[in-house]
Amino acid sequence: MKNSPKVFFLLPICGSDNAEYLRHCLKSLRECYVPVEFQKCVILCIDGSLNDQLWYQINLYLQEDNECKLFNNTKRSGLAANLNNAIRQLEVTKYDFFLRVDSDDILLTNRILSQLKCFNEHQLAEAVCSSVYVIDSNNVRVGHVRFQDRLYVPIRRWSNKLIHPAMMLRGDFFNKYGLYDEDYQYAQDWELWMRASNKGAIFQTSSDYVLEYRFLGSTVAKRKLTQKYCIEIANRYGQNIYQRAVIKLRSFAIISIPEFALMLLATMLRK
Repeated sequence: MKNSPKVFFLLPICGSDNAEYLRHCLKSLRECYVPVEFQKCVILCIDGSLNDQLWYQINLYLQEDNECKLFNNTKRSGLAANLNNAIRQLEVTKYDFFLRVDSDDILLTNRILSQLKCFNEHQLAEAVCSSVYVIDSNNVRVGHVRFQDRLYVPIRRWSNKLIHPAMMLRGDFFNKYGLYDEDYQYAQDWELWMRASNKGAIFQTSSDYVLEYRFLGSTVAKRKLTQKYCIEIANRYGQNIYQRAVIKLRSFAIISIPEFALMLLATMLRK
């Protein structure tokens, strides 16, 4: 087992996270099946100070998983820096796999089997994004995002359709294409996908459902804050004047639409 390939679960946690959502997330992490030929490596990435309720859930998990690693950034550094700090400290080979887990999402037990199967069927793929169910604050499924089984080329797209916590990456992805850009407070995932795609990375999407993805009002508020970074991505990676213009127009529209209307539109699209 010592030399067997690893599946790294990177779970960033910060003080604004919800302890009850984290409890459900960690429970799903315990129950997520990993084939016996792989090592399951859970990495809890603490960013800044946490309240007692969050530490209580973390300590409960640590009692059950003796192999779990805890990387504790005592000073809040932001999501990109928090993830990069963990990735730099891991010994990773090209035979390993990465996935990032959001503290308010719930993994389905079949996730790893499904995404490993996708990699086996598409040997050249370096990143796989699978379909998700959308859940509300009460863990009720209120919609879904379903992908087709196909090649996906981020650099040709006008928006980021890939769902970061539903992604799985090959172990050498960060060595080949770089880490998250720490200048991006938001949209650091899209910047990485665009940068990697621009360098020739191969992405695959899957119709299998692997995650319950939580969508809340705060998600919409963050969407608005993300748009200035989307405009920067358009300027940096846009392939032509038309693509850059569409990305910018879309961002300006999202910024101008009231939050309640944006929430209603997003909910309707996920039905």
